Amino acid sequence: MKFAFFSSIRSRLIASLLIALVVILGYTTYSSYSVSRHEADEVFGARLATSARIIEALVANQVAGATVNAPIIIKLPQALEALPHSEQNELGHSYEAKIAFQVWHDDGTLLARSYSAPDKPLGEWRPGFSQQEVAEKQWEVFTLHSGETWIQVAEQDEIRDELTHDLAMAVMTPLIIGSLALLLVANLVVRFGLNPLTELAEGIGKRSPQSLSEIRIDDVPREMTPVIKALNALLAGIKEALARERRFTDAAAHELRTPLAALKIHADNLVRAETDEQRQRSTKNLIKGLDRSLRLANQMLVLSRTQSGVDREALVRICLPEILQEIIAQQEAVFATRGQVIEASGLDLSEACVQGDELKLHQLFRNLFDNASRYGNPDSTIHITLARQAEGWLFTIANAGLAIPEAMRDKVFEPYARLAGQASEGNGLGLAIVKEVADQHGAKIWLDALPDGSGTTVNLLFPLI
Repeated sequence: MKFAFFSSIRSRLIASLLIALVVILGYTTYSSYSVSRHEADEVFGARLATSARIIEALVANQVAGATVNAPIIIKLPQALEALPHSEQNELGHSYEAKIAFQVWHDDGTLLARSYSAPDKPLGEWRPGFSQQEVAEKQWEVFTLHSGETWIQVAEQDEIRDELTHDLAMAVMTPLIIGSLALLLVANLVVRFGLNPLTELAEGIGKRSPQSLSEIRIDDVPREMTPVIKALNALLAGIKEALARERRFTDAAAHELRTPLAALKIHADNLVRAETDEQRQRSTKNLIKGLDRSLRLANQMLVLSRTQSGVDREALVRICLPEILQEIIAQQEAVFATRGQVIEASGLDLSEACVQGDELKLHQLFRNLFDNASRYGNPDSTIHITLARQAEGWLFTIANAGLAIPEAMRDKVFEPYARLAGQASEGNGLGLAIVKEVADQHGAKIWLDALPDGSGTTVNLLFPLI
C-alpha cells in the first residue's frame, strides 16, 4: 500500500531531506558538543588545579614562612612541566604554566607568586581587567585590592587563542564534513525524486515519430500529472490534425476527380468540335467547369485554414450592423440577377457588437447570403433580422424555397454534405465553414423552416459582451 504523501515529488524530497538533515545535524551537534566540552574541561581544570595549589601553599604549609626577602613561590611538579602541550594527568594540567598570580603588599613587597609569574608586577595596581605585555608575552590580567594587599591573576593570550582555534575547528570540521555529506545525500535524494521525469524522458525518446498514442507512466506524482495531461492533449491534437489533413486530402481527391474529369471531356469536345456552335458550347462548359473547380478549391482551402486556426487573429470589438450593411451592398447586384430582394430589420442597432475576427465574420455572413440566394427561389424575398435576446444577439436569414428535412438539419453543417434533389451545384462546404467560424466565436447556430413549412431559416446567436 502506497502512502498518498509520497505521491508527490515535493513530498518525497522534503521527507528525504528532512530525515538526512536530522541525522547529519544530530551527528554534527553531538561532535561539536563533545569537543567543546573537552576543551572547556581542560581550561577550567587548569584553573581549578592552580587554585587548589594556592590554597594548599598559603593555608596549609607556607603562610608562616613568608618574609619580605623570601616570597612564597608556588612551584609546579617537574613531571607536570614535562607534559606535552594541552595534556593532563593526576598531577595537574600543562596549562598551569601559562596561568600566573601575584600577591603584593601596598608597600610594593611581593608576598607570593606562582612559578610562572615574573618578579615584577603583571600590570598596574588598578582593580579590574586589563591586557598587559610582560616578558614579550601578552597576558589577560585581573587585579583585586584586598586590605593592604594587591592580588593579580593572569593567563597568557595564547591559551585563549588556542581554545578559540580548537573550538572553531571543533565546530567547523563536523559542519564541513556534514555539509559535504548532506550535498551527497541531497544529490541522491533529488535523483530518486526525479526518477519519474527520467522515466518520462526515456519513454518519449523511445517512441517512434509515428506513435501518437497516450503516454502512460505508473505511479505518476501529482506535479507530473498536468505535464502528462498536457502532453497527451498535445498528442491528441496532433493526431486529430493529421486525421483532419488526411480527410482533407481524401476529400479533395474525391471532390476534384469529378470536375477534373468533366473538364477533360469539355476540353476533348472543344478539340473535336466541327462547328462554331459546338466550339462555343464546349468553351462555355469548360469555363463553367473551371469556375466551379476554382470555387471548390478556394472553399476547401478556406475550410482547411479555418479548422486549423492558421488565420486566427486576436478577437476585437466588431459591430454586426456594419458588416451586414457592407455585405448587403456588395450582394444586392448579384441578388438582382435572380430577381431576389433583401428585406432587413434591426440593422440600426449600433450596440449590437461582439468580440470577433472581422475577416472570418465577413466570410461567415457572405456564405450565408450566398446560400440564401443560391438555394432560394428566384424572384423571392430574403429576410434578414438582427435582434437582442436574453442570451445574446440573434441574427436570422430566411429564404423561400425547398425546406431542409428536420433529420438533415444537423448534417448539412458537415463538410461536403449535400441534399438530394437540389437544383444548385453546391459543393457542401459553405455551411461547414459557417459552423466552424461560429464555434470559434462561441456562437450557436441552428436551422428552422418558415412558419408554413417551406424554405430555410438560419439562426445565429452571438454571446453578449
